[in-house]
Amino acid sequence: MHAVIAVPPVRDFYFTPHRFANLGVEVVSGILRGSGFSVTVFNFPLTKNKSKHVPLPAELAYLKPFIIPNEAGRLSFFKTYQHFGPSFTECALQIKDAGPDIIFISCFAFSYAQETLLLATEIKRLLPQIKIAAGGAGVSAHPHYFLKGGEIDYCIAGEAEISLSCFLKHFAAGARSTDLLTVPNLFFIQNNTIQSSETKLFTASDDLDFHIKKSFETKKAVYYSLCLSRGCSKRCRFCSLHLCHGRRFRTVPIEKVISGIKNIAPEIKNHGKQIRINFEDDNLLLAPNYFLKVLATIRSNIPRAVFCAENGLDYTLLNAEILETLIESGFIQFNLSLGSADENSAHYEYRDFNPSLFEKLLQVMHLNNLDCISYFICGLKGDNVHTIAHTLAYLANLPTLIGISFFYAIPGIQDYTDRSLFNSLPPTLCKSTSAYPWNNSLSPKTMVTAFRLSRLINMLKSTRNPAEENLIRLILKEKRLYTLIKRKERITPYKVPVLDDELVSQFFKLFAYN
Repeated sequence: MHAVIAVPPVRDFYFTPHRFANLGVEVVSGILRGSGFSVTVFNFPLTKNKSKHVPLPAELAYLKPFIIPNEAGRLSFFKTYQHFGPSFTECALQIKDAGPDIIFISCFAFSYAQETLLLATEIKRLLPQIKIAAGGAGVSAHPHYFLKGGEIDYCIAGEAEISLSCFLKHFAAGARSTDLLTVPNLFFIQNNTIQSSETKLFTASDDLDFHIKKSFETKKAVYYSLCLSRGCSKRCRFCSLHLCHGRRFRTVPIEKVISGIKNIAPEIKNHGKQIRINFEDDNLLLAPNYFLKVLATIRSNIPRAVFCAENGLDYTLLNAEILETLIESGFIQFNLSLGSADENSAHYEYRDFNPSLFEKLLQVMHLNNLDCISYFICGLKGDNVHTIAHTLAYLANLPTLIGISFFYAIPGIQDYTDRSLFNSLPPTLCKSTSAYPWNNSLSPKTMVTAFRLSRLINMLKSTRNPAEENLIRLILKEKRLYTLIKRKERITPYKVPVLDDELVSQFFKLFAYN
């Protein structure tokens, strides 16, 4: 039998190709082949070099006042909504031409549920009898959502290692409902009713295999991604990791990692470019000795490899000694997950803020001339204009760039365990870029203003061209936000028309630029 795995096109304000490794697809491919299937993979967001502009979705109309036509430069907000990949019709035609007996659609985040369903609809139009199974973190958050329209036949929640082999056995034998009810974490439609097995299981460490994937290449570097752990024992309220992977932390056995690295090292060594390896793990620092052993193994087999962890490292699990070892091991950039710099908000989110440790770590990075981006979440339940102004001013005075993430709800996380709420809301609102006021603590206007202030702070800490120098002088003089617009090859300052003036005022009262 032949299986197709499809990653749907992405619709969003932006897309980061080198982060789009889709390691879960590698896991599914391996299980399918091990079960006797031939496999074709379509990672559609990566199959076209250029994106296509599409209209701003109607549900995001509240963002229109913040989008400035012809805006240019590093102080910009998002400008155009884009479609990354072929059209859904083109995708379905390519899938049809592959001659599948079953199709698996990977939904890596619930916020992209609409794209998953649009692709499934087009496939069913061309292949009405084909069976479609959906899986991934997005499906695991709310399987019922994907089944309600009839486009998708099966939802495999949780981890593929637990359910997929058992599902494939029963599918090949005719997929009787009585058999399917024995498959862990499976949801399906039977007699117009959603059925599911009672069993919810997660992997053990021995179930996990080593996967590393080339994700991107430039003239100077080749990017690889890997993930060596599952689950997390921490209980941050805003995190959805446990919905797919559970709360018990476990790692790929080190013997599998060592063997996998040795097997792939000859191929990677052939590149005459920088080898940049990104760890996509959510919390590998829960096993620091394991992490350091992995780094040492990679460097001993691939001496030119350098490292980053763009999904973010929890700084509360670091200390100066571990940090120094990470630097010596080849880390060239640090992305720190801050959560919140407001003590009350951080405490509510079960992610306590430790400023002395945070500042000490930043100082070590600064002394080693290493780039650091510190990410905070804007729009948490405890946020207000004052806490955001304080966070921005605090980070502005530290040797780090700022990464701002708008809070977004996911079905099943704390405070959002009633999944029926999401049945009447477009999944698009669950994208961080949507700046939707989930907690009613901050308005979209306040969040977008915080986004612009973050970009201003980052520009103040970086090298600037003459146009940016003039822009900075104007902003600091008037204590008002401006941006740049481009008209007929001419770039000129432009006063941002819609802002949270209170946030801007409070920020400039707290921040003094030297």
